[in-house]
Amino acid sequence: MDIANLKSILDADPRPSFLLDHDDPPEHPAHLQAVYANKSLRSRKDVFSLLTANHTDSVRLRAWANTVKPVDPLRQELHFGPGDSLWIAYLVENRWKVVQNFYATPSTIPFDVITPPDDAVSRRQPSDRASPSEFPMRPQANVALSAFALPEQAITSVDGLDAHLDIILNHDWASTSLGPIDSWPTDLLQLVHLILLEPSPQCLFMGPDHVLLYNVAYASFAGHRHPAIMGQDIFSAWNEAVELNLSIFSLIDATGRPFIMNDFNISLNRNGFLEELYVKWTTIPLRRPLQGYLCTASEETARKVGERRKALLSKMSIAGRGIRDMSEFWNAVLDTLGTNGKDFPFAFIYSKVQGVDNIYNLEGVLDSQDPSSVLPATIDLATSNECFAPVLREAQQMFNPVPIRAADGTLPQSIVALSTTRGSMDRCLDGIVCPIRRAIDNQTLGLLVVGLNTRKTFTEDDQAFVQYLMRSLGDLATNTINAQETDRLTQQAASQHQTLVKALATTTTEANQISSRWQRLVKTMEILDVGFFEFDLDGKLIQANEAFFKISGYPKGDDAAMTWKSLIYPDDLHISEQNWSGALAGEHRNFEGRYKFHDGHAMEERDGLDGYWVSTAIVPITDHETGTIVSISGCVTNIMPQKRQQHDALARAEALQKLRTSEERFHRFAEHALCPIMIYDSNRKLQFCNQAYYDLMGFEKGDPRIWEIDWSELLLDEDLPGVMENWMQMIETRKPLQMTCRLKKNFIGPDGTVGPTYVVTNSYPEVNEEGDITGWVGVAFDISQVKWAETLQQKRLDEAIEAKRQHENFIDMTSHEIRNPLGAVVHCADSIFASLVDLEAFVKDPNLPISKKSRNQLLDIYESSFDAVNTIISCSTHQRRIVDDVLTWSKLNSNLLKISPSLVRPEALLQDIRNMFELDAAKVGVSLTVQRAIDGMDTISAEWIMLDCGRLMQILINLVTNAIKFTREEGTRNVTVTMGVTASKPSLDRLPLDFVPCSKPNVVQLGDEWGTGQTVFLYFMVEDTGCGLSLEEQSRIFARFSQGSPRTHTKYGGSGLGLWISRELAELQAGEIGFASQAGHGSKFGFFVRGRVAEGPVGAPVAGFEGARLPLRLKAGQRYSVLIVEDNVVNQAVLSKQLRKLGHEVHVANHGGEALRWLRGCKMWKGREDTPLVSSFAAGQEKREDRARADDERPDLSVVLMDVEMPVMDGLSCTKEIRRWQQEGLIEGHVPIIAVSANARTEQIGHALKSGMDDAISKPFRIVDLMPKIERLVQ
Repeated sequence: MDIANLKSILDADPRPSFLLDHDDPPEHPAHLQAVYANKSLRSRKDVFSLLTANHTDSVRLRAWANTVKPVDPLRQELHFGPGDSLWIAYLVENRWKVVQNFYATPSTIPFDVITPPDDAVSRRQPSDRASPSEFPMRPQANVALSAFALPEQAITSVDGLDAHLDIILNHDWASTSLGPIDSWPTDLLQLVHLILLEPSPQCLFMGPDHVLLYNVAYASFAGHRHPAIMGQDIFSAWNEAVELNLSIFSLIDATGRPFIMNDFNISLNRNGFLEELYVKWTTIPLRRPLQGYLCTASEETARKVGERRKALLSKMSIAGRGIRDMSEFWNAVLDTLGTNGKDFPFAFIYSKVQGVDNIYNLEGVLDSQDPSSVLPATIDLATSNECFAPVLREAQQMFNPVPIRAADGTLPQSIVALSTTRGSMDRCLDGIVCPIRRAIDNQTLGLLVVGLNTRKTFTEDDQAFVQYLMRSLGDLATNTINAQETDRLTQQAASQHQTLVKALATTTTEANQISSRWQRLVKTMEILDVGFFEFDLDGKLIQANEAFFKISGYPKGDDAAMTWKSLIYPDDLHISEQNWSGALAGEHRNFEGRYKFHDGHAMEERDGLDGYWVSTAIVPITDHETGTIVSISGCVTNIMPQKRQQHDALARAEALQKLRTSEERFHRFAEHALCPIMIYDSNRKLQFCNQAYYDLMGFEKGDPRIWEIDWSELLLDEDLPGVMENWMQMIETRKPLQMTCRLKKNFIGPDGTVGPTYVVTNSYPEVNEEGDITGWVGVAFDISQVKWAETLQQKRLDEAIEAKRQHENFIDMTSHEIRNPLGAVVHCADSIFASLVDLEAFVKDPNLPISKKSRNQLLDIYESSFDAVNTIISCSTHQRRIVDDVLTWSKLNSNLLKISPSLVRPEALLQDIRNMFELDAAKVGVSLTVQRAIDGMDTISAEWIMLDCGRLMQILINLVTNAIKFTREEGTRNVTVTMGVTASKPSLDRLPLDFVPCSKPNVVQLGDEWGTGQTVFLYFMVEDTGCGLSLEEQSRIFARFSQGSPRTHTKYGGSGLGLWISRELAELQAGEIGFASQAGHGSKFGFFVRGRVAEGPVGAPVAGFEGARLPLRLKAGQRYSVLIVEDNVVNQAVLSKQLRKLGHEVHVANHGGEALRWLRGCKMWKGREDTPLVSSFAAGQEKREDRARADDERPDLSVVLMDVEMPVMDGLSCTKEIRRWQQEGLIEGHVPIIAVSANARTEQIGHALKSGMDDAISKPFRIVDLMPKIERLVQ
């Protein structure tokens, strides 16, 4: 065998082992030349020291290891070392001597190698003349078969080895992946040789299918599966553990390290049933060329079960401490057994009735909430015919447990059913009845019936455990009974206390007569917990019994300064001194007083009391010869229970007096209370009511009918069933009840309406000590006025909601009707504009054969037409702004406008403003400048900010539009837009403006959708050189429906809402708006909003306003196929013309149904031509073509412009159907859809996007606004 394989095997072995070269012995027997020491030996310092130390024991061990010779028996044993542990030595290949320690195995073996000291164990390599690496690796028949020719000594030293070897030799190995034995490699044969001699269970899993080969010890571990599993693959041998073993093999292959499992729990069918096993399992890989694993098993089941049972006994001992009641004791036993479900699948206890033979009461059933439903509560073993009665009858006469089985009918099936919920969840069919006997007289106290572990045979160890458990329970039960008896004797001693006190306080003569029996009396007093004492005339203690020290807390040591006065509660010291003086005068005194509390008094004894109450009797002790008093003797008795009763009685009397006072106050309060109060008995008859109740029910004060009538007769018939249902619920639950009902008595509202009287009642039941309802107390409130007001309020609310709905419908309809034709106007104006551009180029062409005069006339016509088109576009834009302002005003007026933050780059906002207004400003000669503010101490460099870009741009567009409008008539025409970001609210240095006071408190909170970045303020200032504002104009500039000047409408127009809306939008974003202006010197308008710094992802789109203008000329290669779905023929024609003029292919559909039919004919359609349209499409609209068009004849589709509101089929329904076709694969790719609507409400645009549209644009729009959306979707 390769020495490397041998070392690997030893490293995986948990026993300390070392290897000697028998052919190269040391010069002196006491010198140890170890070739190798395994990990376990190197990690055990106590064992390792035996090999390296110089004391006698170490020398003896080394000498024994060196003297084992090949001619000796193959295995030698030596009992030596710590705990008289077992050492064995055996030879491998008649050369390598393996020495192992058997009973010093650590519980765990570390994976890492622990290197011993250099001088401890030498790592000498074997000599060259007999190196194991030179052993033949090719299979040779003679060598292979000779490997199994074990010496006679080996066969006789291992029990069963001879028969086991026959099983191996006779197995058909040729049918396995290992092949016949004569073909096995030498390394494998030597390895088999080694494990056959191993006393621990070992096996090999060889080959790709893991064929099993094992030794004699493993055969015992395998149980009834042996010898069938010999030579079987792992799937046939251990099917239930295949996944576990394969995962271990995979882990070993991945790491190249052995695998060790300690206390591994598994259930195996080894002997015809599932057994609970705890195994220590070691698996090591074999070196090449061998392909397999060596496994060593060490069963730890007995130890683990023993530890579990030891823990149970410990818990049982702890649970039984301090219990002074047998019923509580039996419950504690069941609770403790319940913690070990495997060993006790079920348990129940019958306790013997004291003083009665054969009568037993059921104390409990484990895991049963209602034990009496499972077993009889009481059983008479003399007459009972229960199935388990004979077994219990036998057990009460026995000292050993008696078996109880389901097979013979003695175990109830109800108990068997309970066992499936515990432990291994198996049906437990066997149990034992354990008689629990008192330790002192063996009297039967109870019968404990427990189930046996279903996955373990009942062995002698189990029987010993049960016997020990029975004795332990008997001892604990005896202690509980003794505690009960002690409590009884204590009570008896207390009752005799007064008699003894009187006997002590009789006469001096009687005291002298009983002095001869003094010691007996002291012992009796000790038993009765009566404290005896004797003080000298100075008050120092002479003698006392244990009870006195316990009651008084007087120290037992010598304390010269200590007197009885130190014990007395300060307030009672004068009483004790008076009685002490009387005793010194020769009198017998009896009195009560208090000691100070000390550490020995329990806290519950002190509750509510100032001191420890005792009854004291003292008598003077006289000298018989002189008759003088020499000491004071007496006894003290604990009267804390009596004082506690007296204290509690006084407290109850005081509480009763308070209760009477409270009752009188209640009657006075109830009589004058404004709300009705009533008390009814259990038969719903009135017992008490106040004046308010008379008024509520419509009776005169003193009317006798109110006492006879049932309250249910006063209710409205429709409410009676519900009230009675609530009433019965209150009776069942015993909980207070609140309900609303109507009375037959009419209520007349302030407006003259007549209806039933509404009342709310709060009632609670009165319950006696037995739990029976004796009546109920209630209070009622007349809420008719409230109900009338609620009805009126609901009516007005409905009217307000309807008015709001009509208002919104009006706004939407007005917006739609204005925007729809306005869209055609804008499209026509754009078309005319494009034509004028073409006309200009045509007229200015020098090759045009036309006179100069005609050319100039055409140019004049172009100029006038160009101005007219600009006027049309300007007026349309102005009209659209008015509509937008009205819509925004509507939302603000209804508190429906919400702020929606998005990721924004501030620099992009400036670029958007430049792109939007640069052309318009240039047309009127205004110089537009956009810039970022100069950095300062308060500025922040934030590339990305979370804020509502749309609302911010709405404010900014308003301000820039006004600035251009009011500047275009001036001589100097400059408009400057400045932007900045600060960490706090912008200072006056940044915005030198007068801010408008907020119209509402600024309580805007930035929620989670704003992110968690730093809070910043983004501000803008728009400065112009326009006409400025007078003081009067400034006073109303931000008012709703107000313009700066009444004359401005002739020049500028406007809705009067722009700046008011800007103010509201700024405040909604936690900002403010302000201005600074002077007539004739221009104006400054500025605002700021709040946001958070954010991180922009790489490639993230810049959130900005879609203000970029595109040229009206089509770029090379940008040709789109557009489907226009529009019911308005004018808009349809104008939009088609403009798109075609730009070079695009245009198709039209009058409604959604036609759009769907057109889609089935385009190149994106992949479904059948006869695929039906949606069911909502009108019958008769569907027309199927006779034949399908060829693919090259079908039109392309780039984008769909979808109107939202159309007849036959609207845009939302059409879009949903298109998306459904995409999901079903009828359309290839994604169809870009842009919603085109004259309804500009955010909610309606949101509905369009939710239905599946990709983008939206509101009418009226210009082609320069539409084309960027188309390009973004198509690209």
